Amino acid sequence: MHFRYSIKIVLSMLVSVPVLGQSPLQYRYEDSVAHEEPEESVSITPLKRYKSQALQRLGVSSGYAQGLASKNSHKWLQAEVGVGVPLGSFSNILSARFIFREDSITVPSLDFKHNHLYQLGASLFWRKEFTDDVNRSMLISVQPRYQGDMEAESNTFGIFAMCLINRKIPDTGMTFSYGLVHLNHLDNAIFPALGISWQPEYSTKIDLRFPESAVSWLLVRESNQMEKWLRLKVGFEGNRWGVNLDGEDTIVTSRHWKTAVVLEKLLAGGGGWTVELSYLFAREFEIGRDFSDLGDGVYLSCGINY
Repeated sequence: MHFRYSIKIVLSMLVSVPVLGQSPLQYRYEDSVAHEEPEESVSITPLKRYKSQALQRLGVSSGYAQGLASKNSHKWLQAEVGVGVPLGSFSNILSARFIFREDSITVPSLDFKHNHLYQLGASLFWRKEFTDDVNRSMLISVQPRYQGDMEAESNTFGIFAMCLINRKIPDTGMTFSYGLVHLNHLDNAIFPALGISWQPEYSTKIDLRFPESAVSWLLVRESNQMEKWLRLKVGFEGNRWGVNLDGEDTIVTSRHWKTAVVLEKLLAGGGGWTVELSYLFAREFEIGRDFSDLGDGVYLSCGINY
């Protein structure tokens, strides 16, 4: 079964999307939880997620993926700056992130090697708690960006957009999510977004979402200043770029599924670091209408942010 049709089967399951996504190829799970306040327990106060200033984030990250049975490879480097402004209170937050990223992709089966694929973009995020229902909040994220090789004149604009309603179920640790999401790298781009997040205790959290689900365990906690988490993830990633090949503009698309082990350190105020080791499968690469099955691969990434 072709990969794009298998996506439609997965979307019929109970899934949701992470907020403010931009991971190795498009989304990142830790940004999802960064905008969700965890359930408070009797003995644990949640780690503070925001700094008391406009500058919220300075980060740099990098990753490398290698095919196991072929010589295809993908590496990238990303820098970002994030700011946040409470609109009256922390229950009404507007935040923005500005991103620069460079990818290098080699696919010998399609005679493709490109060392300069760029992403320049902004990620705008708004979170609002409803005054008539403290257990309900709305999340809106819009992420326009340039995606290309600086030579193509078409197919270089991409956008991820999402509107999501989160409803907490009191005394259960569960949150239901529903809304709509626009995925930039799929042909049928608009999908319903449904999901469940369950945190039975502070040290354990289960997220059933699309494009990335995760189970998280708290390993170490130092007062209200630092936490280390271990996460097991299953997810779908992808991206596309407009490129100029031999004088003609075309679209390059990359997609895959992954299973990952992530070790993450979180600091009060939103800083920390992340290391991820992933096994990639169902990998696909397209240049226009030319298609290549890349086979399985492995992937390593790391990032640090203030």
